[in-house]
Amino acid sequence: MYRRFLVTLLRRSILALLLICLGCSAQSAPTDVAQRVERQVRAFYSIPPHVKITLSPLKPSEFPNYDALTITFDSGDKKQNYDFLLSKDGQTLIRMTKLDLSKDPYAAVMKKIDVSGRPTRGNKDAKVVAVNYDDFQCPFCSRMHQTLFPQLLKEYGDRVVFIYKDFPLAEIHPWATHAAVDTPTREK
Repeated sequence: MYRRFLVTLLRRSILALLLICLGCSAQSAPTDVAQRVERQVRAFYSIPPHVKITLSPLKPSEFPNYDALTITFDSGDKKQNYDFLLSKDGQTLIRMTKLDLSKDPYAAVMKKIDVSGRPTRGNKDAKVVAVNYDDFQCPFCSRMHQTLFPQLLKEYGDRVVFIYKDFPLAEIHPWATHAAVDTPTREK
């Protein structure tokens, strides 16, 4: 009786394990599709033969009739992952970039720019902020100020603020650094 119980338990365990394995293998791309994906990706992106391409198991995507797939490119010293969509019929591979439109992509960059105490021109409360990097010895910067700024201020007026930052090109303008250091920061 005990032996029969153990045999039945062993058979059921093997059956359960087999079903789990089949479920896992059903999630990965079939071998012929995986080979076609690798071949197409290598050709389209000009991936050299020494770069190893690995496909992740398929997972459901938010798009109907497509599964999500991550493809890893491994050159030994560098590894990169890219997300793709594979059609359920295995005939189409799509590379998309999903962008979060709820976040401002420039907010993080603007937070890195220290504009405190810098001279400004225009409405300080304007929604449009232009940070202008100048070299005091640069003739092109001078020409830009003479031609562009009067027209911009006339056209946009209080809807924009210009913040001036020094960017001396000391290699070609040796006095620009001195001018930037000696110029007091005041409002224009």
